[in-house]
Amino acid sequence: MNHIDTETLDLYLDGQLDPEEQAHIEAHLTECPTCQQELATLEDLFVAFDELSQADLPVDLTEAVLTQIALPVTTWHLRFVWGLLFVQLTLSIALAIWSGPVLTQDLSTQLIRLTSEWLFNLSINLMDWLSAQFVELNIFAVELPQILSAFDIDLFVSPLQWTLAIAGAGMIWLVGNRFLLANLNHTHDPQQEATS
Repeated sequence: MNHIDTETLDLYLDGQLDPEEQAHIEAHLTECPTCQQELATLEDLFVAFDELSQADLPVDLTEAVLTQIALPVTTWHLRFVWGLLFVQLTLSIALAIWSGPVLTQDLSTQLIRLTSEWLFNLSINLMDWLSAQFVELNIFAVELPQILSAFDIDLFVSPLQWTLAIAGAGMIWLVGNRFLLANLNHTHDPQQEATS
């Protein structure tokens, strides 16, 4: 069973609920002992508050509060604040318009300078690396005949031999792919099983 919350019970005690809600709460209270107990506790609390004597304040604030309320609202504060805000906004826009071309020009020149430096350094590093690779390649090309002569390998290969070697490698590649692709087609395919 859902219980009535304390706020709703407060509104019920104050008589601030509409008649439909009040009838619903009264019907619930006839059936729910927990909510009856909560309502009795709240009623006791209200009675205790009513029995308290009012403390006398050492200073009567009524006159001071009423005087402040009766004072006319001064608009010069608002005008000053809005005027200051308008001046700040105007100066900010003027500064942005005045410094915009200078900032964008300076930014674009710095960006071009940084990009140029980066590309220059990259090209220098790339050239250094390529020259080192060419040196290594030249050393290898010079030493290759000596290495191959140790194995008694004939250095001259005719174009026919190259053609046959490349054609043989291509045929092996094609046959290997044929078997590989044929094997892939015969693997488990759930769509083919569903249709058959």
